[in-house]
Amino acid sequence: QNWCPRYHSIIHNTKPTDQIEPTKREIKHTHTHTSRRARYIQQRHPSSNNPAHTYAQKNMPILGLLKQVFSNKLVTDVRQPLFTFDIPQGEDTITYGFVAPDLLFWVELGVVLLVTAICGALTSILIYNYIVRQRGTWNAYLVGYGIIIPICIAFPYVMIPLLEIENKILKFCHISIFPILTMFRCSEAMYGFSPPSVEHSHQTFMLYYANIPHIRFDPKTHVPLKSSWADVKEKLYYFVYELCVVGAVLSFLSPFDYVPWTVEEKGDIVLLLEEVGSLFRWNHILNNLMGAILFERFLNAMLCGLALISTLSGFLPQDTMKSAIFGSTSPSDFWGRKWNLVIHNVLKRGVFKPVRRYYPKHVASAAAFLASGIFHEWILSGIFTSYKGYNLDKCTPKSCHDPIYGNTLAFFLWNGTLIVLEHACSHLFVFQWAKRTLPIPIISMMVVSCALPVAHWMTYNYIASDFFQNGEFGFPMILRQV
Repeated sequence: QNWCPRYHSIIHNTKPTDQIEPTKREIKHTHTHTSRRARYIQQRHPSSNNPAHTYAQKNMPILGLLKQVFSNKLVTDVRQPLFTFDIPQGEDTITYGFVAPDLLFWVELGVVLLVTAICGALTSILIYNYIVRQRGTWNAYLVGYGIIIPICIAFPYVMIPLLEIENKILKFCHISIFPILTMFRCSEAMYGFSPPSVEHSHQTFMLYYANIPHIRFDPKTHVPLKSSWADVKEKLYYFVYELCVVGAVLSFLSPFDYVPWTVEEKGDIVLLLEEVGSLFRWNHILNNLMGAILFERFLNAMLCGLALISTLSGFLPQDTMKSAIFGSTSPSDFWGRKWNLVIHNVLKRGVFKPVRRYYPKHVASAAAFLASGIFHEWILSGIFTSYKGYNLDKCTPKSCHDPIYGNTLAFFLWNGTLIVLEHACSHLFVFQWAKRTLPIPIISMMVVSCALPVAHWMTYNYIASDFFQNGEFGFPMILRQV
């Protein structure tokens, strides 16, 4: 009776005592329509019957935590020098300072990699059960082209605004890791070109999708090869070395706004006839060469970091990148055995081999370069427009750069044309003689020179924006003090 007077009045046909005040629960709900348990839940969880509210309530703490991690937007460099030194220049003295990498940059980048690894592992479950096990059926293609690939395309346009990421390097990683790798790995799974041992079990398949560099497997036992402390030390050495090299390149190019030689650049692919000669001017060529070197070192540093993470997790990764600009002997050697082997491998298995099954080799090569050009254009869209509109009051020409589309696709189509020409002409005496006689650095520069005049089609949008300025946070640099 003291717990609930109304229950007492119903059972014994008496009125409740006046000394006992009704509870809030009794005021809000009547006993005739709600059970004890329902009233108990309703009092403590008033919106428990709303699935959307329940979902948001459960996931908001995680989303809030992620937003807190990315609360520092890393768009303005406020690092203080660890020490300074003066260099005399004529009658004046210029002060320079050494700044250390911003640890927060690498923390945020690590969270991005963690999110992409989790998404890759979860996606692998769907791909393994509904594509690998049903390969060749309409269901497999329906799941691949109708579910997995559309999810990958939409992923950056959802995650970047949701987490309120503004740093263009972090946005680049959100776009270029999980969505692109998963799309092409899904394609290789649909057409049966996954790497050996990957489809041996759920665990190996999930490990493959969760890791960015391809993990090495024992071909007999199908077990991932374990890394040793010697491997960890080696990967750590290369990562630290690349950090220092990239920091030196950034320190040299940053004062020139990444264009060390003055030239009237045009990003447009359509050039008037009298402007074609400007593609071969020495200052334009040197600017493109420095942009290519910066791109290579920057990408190599990131890939070395990814290889280090895989090694620290106990697995032995395959090579990710080699000296492409100064160590290639042909266009196919540059793109096929040196430059960004992570992307090369998924393009080879996800595009080249499926097309090669039905068409000649040169058609398959052209298809791979076409796919590469399209997804690089898509990367530009994600970096420069997916979060457009934030902080418009702080907008600068570089931070709010409006990208020029079509140039990147043209750049990869041009390089695909070079590959086709190589296949047609590599047997000629002059090319065989040069390959046997000339030093590799000279051959490599001849190879690179075939694309250098139009390299700005690839690098223009990144250099004209604050893309590399957003990456300066992660590297040791020597900066001029104002």
